Amino acid sequence: MDRKRLFGLGLALFSTLTLKVMGQHKSTETHFVIPIPKIKSANPNRPLANMNRDSLIYMITAFINPLEGNLKWVEGDSHSSQDWGLISDSTVASQSYSSFQKASRATSASQTFSIFKNLLKTKAYTEVRAWHHSRYPVPDTVAELEQLYSFSKWDLELIKNSSVKGTQRLIYRNRNSFPKISIAQTLSEKGSTIRETEMIIPREDLSGQFDFYAYNEVGQLSNTSIFYSSKGKNISAFVPYTCMSCHYNSSDGVFQPLPLSYTGHNSK
Repeated sequence: MDRKRLFGLGLALFSTLTLKVMGQHKSTETHFVIPIPKIKSANPNRPLANMNRDSLIYMITAFINPLEGNLKWVEGDSHSSQDWGLISDSTVASQSYSSFQKASRATSASQTFSIFKNLLKTKAYTEVRAWHHSRYPVPDTVAELEQLYSFSKWDLELIKNSSVKGTQRLIYRNRNSFPKISIAQTLSEKGSTIRETEMIIPREDLSGQFDFYAYNEVGQLSNTSIFYSSKGKNISAFVPYTCMSCHYNSSDGVFQPLPLSYTGHNSK
């Protein structure tokens, strides 16, 4: 049975690919094979927006070393409801290895999504950030963030009543520099102190994806942020997962600074 048929039937959950030269094992590479949402396309060259698929790709690639590997996929057959992602196990972060193992045993894309959603809520996301941000690092504290980028000197926009934060918000943007980083600081209700600081920064793999980070009231990197709910209450929610719903670029299938545009329009 050929490999593509194995993919299509969902039987290749964890495979070993071996190259042989003159009867000798030249190299062995082990791959995770995991179910992902099936690609939707109006034609072969123009995929349709699929936020579930794009969200899963975003979450998976956060834990793959971009210098060593990437996510590849094989389309399932016409009777399959999903495609298959192929990732070399040597390229995934150690903090995420068990999650990739679980995903390789998943029987549906929805199970895979749940696994990586839970992983994204852990500190593993911040622990692997140097893989995607080595030239322009994401430091541990706001004080170091200011030392690195002097963001307080960037163009500033004041949001008097942020719809997502329920209070005043300062948006800093480096319009004339690379990379295109946005930093937002949410003020306390009285406006006298900084409640939290958030950073949006592009991944250095040229994928078009941006990462989202948050710092708490004492300026320490955190995996949660405070949001203003539709019921008028402040709630703590996980970063970056909660950020993704507002920052999805359906045209390109990636997560970007939208709606925090560099022209200042549609800022929240």
